[in-house]
Amino acid sequence: MATRYFLRQVVDGSDSCVEIERAAYAELLSADSQFEHVLSVEDKYDVTIQNYLEFETSIVQEAVRELIDPGPRERFDQLRRLLARRLSNVLSSARLYLDTLKHHSREILADDPARLERIEMAPSAQYDNCPEYRLAEALRNYAQHRALPVHGLIGPDVARSSQRDFFVEPYLDPDELRKDGSFKAQVLKELPSDGEVVKLKPILRAYIDALCQIHDAFRSETRPRLEKAAELLETARDRFGEQYPLEHTHFLGALIEDESGMWGDVVYIDAQLLKLVRYLHSVRPSMENLRHRRIEY
Repeated sequence: MATRYFLRQVVDGSDSCVEIERAAYAELLSADSQFEHVLSVEDKYDVTIQNYLEFETSIVQEAVRELIDPGPRERFDQLRRLLARRLSNVLSSARLYLDTLKHHSREILADDPARLERIEMAPSAQYDNCPEYRLAEALRNYAQHRALPVHGLIGPDVARSSQRDFFVEPYLDPDELRKDGSFKAQVLKELPSDGEVVKLKPILRAYIDALCQIHDAFRSETRPRLEKAAELLETARDRFGEQYPLEHTHFLGALIEDESGMWGDVVYIDAQLLKLVRYLHSVRPSMENLRHRRIEY
């Protein structure tokens, strides 16, 4: 008996099945794989955004703590290490996202070089046009191989007045980077050379803004492929439903059956279609112009 391909209920006790062509099964398998690659990219992007949220939240939390209970300067050093860890998490997860974006995009758009090129060019465009993006990328390498990415914190001047603003401002010291001698020279030239420090909050907001633009390009260029995948899954479900109109399709799968009757490489039609439709219709928060946003309360 030759290898065959079916739409069938993937549950014990059901014999309901519709034989399909090898090409139809291959299309479903490809659509399933493409969607999984998209979800992997979304996972890495979401982890990066959550790490960034923890970085900003830690700053606000400590500013409120200072407002209620101004602590000794030693507490600022503990906070510097905490924010360095938070920032390292953002930079590392962003690097994972960027390093794997090309691989996933090629798996999704292997036969569409024009759309693929637009995704692959998006990080280069941000690097060329956004100095904060260049600094964050160089800082990630510095944090991985040389030292913590937060050199110090600016806080309120206790002696200035009794009515004062409470804030925490992590910074990077270009002079420290020059002493180290390993920081990317081209990026270092763009930093102040007069003893002025670089505040990291606006740098990171601009970096996340740039990553958002890269991710928007990914979503835009892969959406037509996902819409086609949804059509393929829906067509397969309808094809099964035409022959078994009274059966639900919650456990419907497309699968290969070998000569011994063993199943392999199941594509779960209903489950993937549900996830895919939710993805295509989901409303996501916009990070556009994040670099220009401020927190006030």
